[in-house]
Amino acid sequence: MLPEGAEPRTVEAACICQSRGIANCVLLAKRSDVEQVAKNRDLTLPEGLEIIDPDNLDMSKYIAAVVERRKGKTTAEVAAEYLKDTVYLGTIMLQLDEVDGLVSGAIHTTANTVRPAFQLIKTAPQYSLVSSVFFMLLPEQVVVYGDCAINLILMLKSWQRLPFNQHSLLLPLVSIQKLQ
Repeated sequence: MLPEGAEPRTVEAACICQSRGIANCVLLAKRSDVEQVAKNRDLTLPEGLEIIDPDNLDMSKYIAAVVERRKGKTTAEVAAEYLKDTVYLGTIMLQLDEVDGLVSGAIHTTANTVRPAFQLIKTAPQYSLVSSVFFMLLPEQVVVYGDCAINLILMLKSWQRLPFNQHSLLLPLVSIQKLQ
């Protein structure tokens, strides 16, 4: 799930990931907006790239799910307002197993990216910390930064309480090399 679905860098990344078979991408945006971005950037939208227009969704099930997950901390009216934010909408879609993951942060702050996850998905009961990862696509390499926004200083005991460390998360995904 890419909730910043009409953001130009996000559209380009989705095209690359989809066409290379890296991920089955879902853009959360109006199709016409995505098509305009693709045209402006001379991109071809690859086959299988899914585009979900929030205006075409039955919001009642998402509103009900948000009210349920927030357990008395919000009303249907407030939930409807929250769901106008595509990161919030994408997060409840993730919670409902409609998508497998969510990547955000191109135009949303870290706080606005993780807040919906804390409110709707939460941490597993045995964990009190979460971790963040930034992937920076450079012309000749991909650089991965861990915990630059959530856990700025992780003490060893805190690191051990994470459900995984970033190395174990990334090892199956990428070849990790130490920067000189």
